[in-house]
Amino acid sequence: MRQPRPAAATGPVEARDGDILAASGDTDWLHHTLAVTGPALRVDAFRKTARGAAAIPWRLDLEAEEARLLAPMITEGPDARVLARLLRRAVAAHHDRVLPCAGIPLAARAKP
Repeated sequence: MRQPRPAAATGPVEARDGDILAASGDTDWLHHTLAVTGPALRVDAFRKTARGAAAIPWRLDLEAEEARLLAPMITEGPDARVLARLLRRAVAAHHDRVLPCAGIPLAARAKP
């Protein structure tokens, strides 16, 4: 496994393909606080929107996901295929809940 290369303290580091860069410890951009004030209803609406979907609305390839889930348990017999199919359906259902929260219409969802 590749280990991160620390970024130079004196300036940016040019990344090569496959490099993983780690920021130096003396950065000031890691923590910021945002204070939002105003009417409670508007602040609550802002907080809900800012929180987002709490998940990343990836474009899913559910066939590939089912195959990935099945691969490590294929030797367990026919039940493994059933479990992989159930897991695929659970992933699709979760994805369908995330999309509207991320502002993406359900029409854009992967086909179960």
